[in-house]
Order: sequence, then C-alpha cells, then structure tokens
Amino acid sequence: MRKLLCAIALATPVVVFTQAPADSVSPRAKQLHDRAIVVDSHDDTMSKKCGVNEACTTMEGERIDHEAMMKGDLPKVTWEKIVEHIDHAVKTAGVDHVGLGSDFDGATMPLGMEDASKLPKITDALIKKGYSDADIEKILGGNILRVMEQVERVAAGGGRSSSQP
Repeated sequence: MRKLLCAIALATPVVVFTQAPADSVSPRAKQLHDRAIVVDSHDDTMSKKCGVNEACTTMEGERIDHEAMMKGDLPKVTWEKIVEHIDHAVKTAGVDHVGLGSDFDGATMPLGMEDASKLPKITDALIKKGYSDADIEKILGGNILRVMEQVERVAAGGGRSSSQP
C-alpha cells in the first residue's frame, strides 16, 4: 500500500484505477484463485470447443463462470453489486472521482449485466438512490472525459489545471 500511495503522490496529472472494485464492498474481488480453479478444470473443454477463436473462448468462459455461480462454486454476483461499488466510491472519494466503464470484451460480467443493453439499469438505480442528473452524467462518462482532457493538456505542455477536481 505504501508504494501505491507514493506512486499516486508522484503522478502527473492524475491516476486512474480501472477494474478495481472496493475491497470493503467485495473483499474477494481480486482474489482470483477460485476462478483459476474453475477455469483450469474447463480448459480442455474450451480448447476442444473453441480452438484459437478468442470470441468463442470469451463467451464460453463467461458461460462456465455463470454456471459456477449458479452451482455455488463461485460467488454469485449480480449487477446490483456495480451500484454498491459506485455508491461506496462516491461516498469515499466524491462524485468527481468516480467513473463507470465496461469489460464486455473479455470479462465475466455480473448476472443481469451481460451486455451494454443492460446499462440503463445502473442509471435507473442511481436515480432511485437520489443521485442528481449532473452527478450521474459525471459517473457515466463526464469524469473520464475531464481526466482525458487533463492528460492531453499535460502531454501538450499545458500543465495541470488546479481548478479541476
């Protein structure tokens, strides 16, 4: 943790954490040993079914993970957990420092969030939790666009704007 905090202190212009769920919401989120065991036991099946077809392997891996969730071999994670993470991050760091992305191209998504057509569920849940339209806009893309603009300014030699969060 000390090394991480030092890296953050030295970063210019910003640090962006991606695919990093809050440990206090999902303490096992980054402990992949269960997933590795399940995937390893299905590697031969996937190889025989998919060969070197990456799209097939991705879809088959997700199917296997979802089956494992339903059997209890992996924790059952539903789309509502995404909202829990967003809410926790906003309470911890502030709405100006939270963004949402997806990993529909290679990760097992939570049950109920299998593809981009399900993203409006997150917007609806944030509205029900009382988030303002402006805050939802920040979470769903505004913050990352602001960060990308900051990075471009620094790369162009313009420095970091102290007026931005």
